[in-house]
Amino acid sequence: MKIAMLQVLTPELDERVRALVPSGFTLEITKSVETADLLRVIADADYAVAFGMTVPDEVLRAAPRLRPPSPGSTS
Repeated sequence: MKIAMLQVLTPELDERVRALVPSGFTLEITKSVETADLLRVIADADYAVAFGMTVPDEVLRAAPRLRPPSPGSTS
């Protein structure tokens, strides 16, 4: 399962986030919030994480494998 991080992270935060990725999951973190980069990262993602931004509809539509949030999660 792939998690797409749609935020640019500092090297320190990148390291911390990667340490939290559960077994059986991969994480790809965007290098920029430019649409082309977001499209590349999200294309084959099962889950996406974004905060403090609006993800363009074009980006969400390009991710057919995205799964809905789990019951009780914050969306």
